[in-house]
Amino acid sequence: WLPQPVAVLNGAGIVVCCNRAWLAHRQSPLGGCFLDAFSGSGYAPEARGEVSVAFDVALRGTDAAQSALYCVGDGSNPCWYRVSLRRYPVKDQSHLIVYHEEITEQLRLEAQLRQQTQQMQRAVQAAQSIRADEQRWKLALEVNHVGVWDFDALARTVVGSRRWKDVWDISEDDAAPRR
Repeated sequence: WLPQPVAVLNGAGIVVCCNRAWLAHRQSPLGGCFLDAFSGSGYAPEARGEVSVAFDVALRGTDAAQSALYCVGDGSNPCWYRVSLRRYPVKDQSHLIVYHEEITEQLRLEAQLRQQTQQMQRAVQAAQSIRADEQRWKLALEVNHVGVWDFDALARTVVGSRRWKDVWDISEDDAAPRR
């Protein structure tokens, strides 16, 4: 017993053999037309067209393997599937093996990964921008011989620039904040 829906179609798209998972998935029954299963109200309007193109290319095209994505359900809770078709010549006829798999979770994870990648790229850009701003600030201070300092009231510490340390006669080796 295969857990995924699998069927064998003849050249006319009629199901000649299928497993129980195919029947439980409510696809076309044994002896039924494969493409008729994609015209119900639960399917997205373009589902039949997408699957039909993959069917035609797999059966008659140069590429024996094709796949198509289709959606079942409403916009609030869609369920996405991939139907994979592979042509196998048997004597003078061509048959297709069709395999269905639900990919809703895979698509959700891919979207989440894209979102996290974009967030990471924005964070990297922000860090690079901050580093560039710091370098420009330090250069401006050094070129103009300006002494600046920062007082942290909570920690009661002072941190100063190189020029500020010169004015107050503090050695460069004294890197620790002053109390």
